[in-house]
Amino acid sequence: MIRAHGHGAVAGGGGHVRHRAALAVLLLALIPATGNAVAATGGSGDAGPTGGPAAAAPRPSAYELQVAFSPAEHRLTGRARMRFPRAATRPDSLVFFLHGELTVDSLACGGAALACTQTPVVYPYSYSLLARRVVVALEGRDPADGLTVWYGGTFHRSGARAPSDYMRIGPDGVFLRSYGYSLWLPVFVPSGEAPGRLAQVALEVSVPEALRTVAVGTCVERRQVGGRSVSRWLAEDVDLFDLQITARRYRIITQDPVQLYVLEDPTGQAAAARIATFVASLDSIYHAWYGEAGDRSQIHVMQMPRHGDIASGNAIGLSGDLWRAFSRRSHTGRTLAHELVHAYVTPQVTPGDSLYALGREGFPSYYHLPALGALLGRDAHAREMARLEEGYRQRRARGTDGRGQPLPPEKPILALTAADVSTYKDRFILPDRVPLCLEDLRRRMGHERFLAWSRALFAAESLDPGTLRAITRDLAPAQATRLHRWLMTTTIPGG
Repeated sequence: MIRAHGHGAVAGGGGHVRHRAALAVLLLALIPATGNAVAATGGSGDAGPTGGPAAAAPRPSAYELQVAFSPAEHRLTGRARMRFPRAATRPDSLVFFLHGELTVDSLACGGAALACTQTPVVYPYSYSLLARRVVVALEGRDPADGLTVWYGGTFHRSGARAPSDYMRIGPDGVFLRSYGYSLWLPVFVPSGEAPGRLAQVALEVSVPEALRTVAVGTCVERRQVGGRSVSRWLAEDVDLFDLQITARRYRIITQDPVQLYVLEDPTGQAAAARIATFVASLDSIYHAWYGEAGDRSQIHVMQMPRHGDIASGNAIGLSGDLWRAFSRRSHTGRTLAHELVHAYVTPQVTPGDSLYALGREGFPSYYHLPALGALLGRDAHAREMARLEEGYRQRRARGTDGRGQPLPPEKPILALTAADVSTYKDRFILPDRVPLCLEDLRRRMGHERFLAWSRALFAAESLDPGTLRAITRDLAPAQATRLHRWLMTTTIPGG
């Protein structure tokens, strides 16, 4: 789902989320506002009658973050220092968004205190559907000199958008994701826009001493200070989607390059060695086949609560039940392989692109499968693809899933939008038709040519239909018509 992947809807599923968004409008009155009147949506500039942006807000290129958590009180306090590119013209203001329960305490730019207004808005790219929109009056200051924000508040669980949204701070720990899920840091991106990448994020996290933190990037230090567990993290060239933080009563087990974060239960700890070996072996295949995926000197794999099967850069989550039952040859192995491959095969697509659903969830639904085949044997891969094809044909014929629940309408792959991802992910089209399409191409093109074609898609500066056609014309011209039928129709190509 988008970039920070796994269960929990990012943009939501059509009418269901529109209904939830209407509910969120009613809930806005519950959030105190300071400054301007309540806006309708999370736009970037001064909101008009429909919340549309009047001016684009500059975005930071790097963050330096310090956050402290008090799980028993559901509370976060934070300081964010942000670097902005120097522009020819200084903006009059900056606009950013925070989780709806958070408020800004103070701000400074270039050493001078600044004023701001804080307004609750509907923000579908947050799990509660609400955010706090903060407008900072720069008063002639240049944000390239650095902006510092002190903020704090609470994070309670919310099922407003989807029951599988597990994000929260509570007595059992800290479970936060970034843009698209839970805005625990200042986010300079209106809801639904592409977040882009950050040159660097330096993060210091403080939690009660019994907890251990998992973030993203490289953990450069852990220490105990005054009854607190403090860790420092550094991530470079990181997607804003990937800035997750999880903290629980973990035991850390290291099997380079994998660091496992395991709860104190014998079954989970017994599975840890199997998981570490599996992840290291599979990641090596992904790197050889699919290319670079950022810094993989540390791969963080954590035991998560229900619905916590996620991929955030080099941090991978597997829900507790799947963790304890882990087997490389079962659905638990496929789930972990799927989450791990996201970092390698997710191309540059934005929510408005027609290839968004294909790139964000379709590609990761396939590209782990041939790698698993290399690990488990060709027969295992052939059986898995036969199972996928049989299931897809049965679902199309019945119009229901394996539990007898009605399926969403069948659509061509490229007719799926960002709003469709949560509806179709793990159910229809994305987990079955897309893998069948790509496997068909791999068999016809041959493995090496298919990998070259795939790597060109992953490396494209922006993957759109024109780029896809051009890459296919150059590397797989004989498959262009067949690919068109897979992507633009609902028929199953024969032959």
